[in-house]
Amino acid sequence: MHLYNVSFPDSNAWQALGFDDRDQWPSKADVITTFLNNPDPAYVKGIEIEWQTHFWYLPRPFNALVLNVNYARVWSEMDYQQIENWQETYTYIDPVTGRLRTGTLFHTTDTVRTARLLNQGDHILNVALGIDYKDFSGRLSFNLQSDVISYIGERPEADQYTGNVYKWDITLRQKLPIPGLSIAFNGVNIFHNVKKEYQKFPNSEGGSIKENLYRTTYSPRKFEFNLRYSY
Repeated sequence: MHLYNVSFPDSNAWQALGFDDRDQWPSKADVITTFLNNPDPAYVKGIEIEWQTHFWYLPRPFNALVLNVNYARVWSEMDYQQIENWQETYTYIDPVTGRLRTGTLFHTTDTVRTARLLNQGDHILNVALGIDYKDFSGRLSFNLQSDVISYIGERPEADQYTGNVYKWDITLRQKLPIPGLSIAFNGVNIFHNVKKEYQKFPNSEGGSIKENLYRTTYSPRKFEFNLRYSY
């Protein structure tokens, strides 16, 4: 999405938008800020693999274990419309003084750059290892999302992106002797993993591009204990 500052020299445009009262019309000098959604489509392709198993064939106590693995490999692509501003320096002879002078020309170019889809990771992995024994059930879950682009800059090196994001969750549930009654404990992000965001900047000394950590986001741990009755 791009923001533009535009003016409406013709008040007929406001009539077409339903503003019949002339007092509501802006003047020709007023600036209106609006937006234009990207007209180009985005493409997301991928493959997903999942494996679920119950280790009933193993000796006790391992025959109570269950495992669920889900992996997705994603390829995404989108054309981002961008406006590039650049300047050009030139020399000329002043027709009045006859002296050599320097001037600057400012250019604006409407261009398109292809990059990954915003907030779309290339690799997504979910693993859950659990146990089901009589009236008890427990799961320890691991989630991985690979780095994603969080902001599209005017240049590729100005893009902002996250590092890999990891999260561990746990769920425990025990049925009670009373029919329909159970207790459960849930924990989200139990290891308090953080999300780090980066941006690349040209090295002030020239040459290489440096990767800079500019933001660290801490997601809180969440724990809940509940008593449930179902009939």
